[in-house]
Amino acid sequence: MGRLRMQKNGSSTSDVISEVSAYIARGAEAELPLEVTEKAKCHILDALAAAVSGSNLKAGQLALKYVKNLGERKKLKSQLQE
Repeated sequence: MGRLRMQKNGSSTSDVISEVSAYIARGAEAELPLEVTEKAKCHILDALAAAVSGSNLKAGQLALKYVKNLGERKKLKSQLQE
């Protein structure tokens, strides 16, 4: 790995990464307030509804075609590498 750099407060990059990683890991165990959970559910449903309804619009059709082409290119590329 590369050199460790010292931060302005004297800690190394590795210390900062460890601290951030531990914070994120604790977040998985934290219980969210009910209001936050309900709001997240609404946003997820809204995104799904927008995706479903948008798939029939011209922009949605173009996006689907683009994604399909990406998949085909990736498949072709992997076949060529075999």
